[in-house]
Amino acid sequence: MGPVLQGLMRLLHALPAIILVTLVEVILCFTIGFTTMVELMPGLGRTHPYVVLWVAVLSAVATQAWIVFNHKIREYIKSRSTE
Repeated sequence: MGPVLQGLMRLLHALPAIILVTLVEVILCFTIGFTTMVELMPGLGRTHPYVVLWVAVLSAVATQAWIVFNHKIREYIKSRSTE
């Protein structure tokens, strides 16, 4: 087997983990942003709906940043991808 084929096989072995991690991150960020918007909409959303929207978007971005920079999650993903 050539190096290209070996690299392709390694990618295909890691692809389900990459897709699963990406899907979980998207679901978590969407859930946090949606919950934030739903909680703030009845009070602050009546007078400042765009502020609520921006707070929800920023909370989703902050959640994504926390996931990316959390060392425990990165170490778990690295340990699973090298098996």
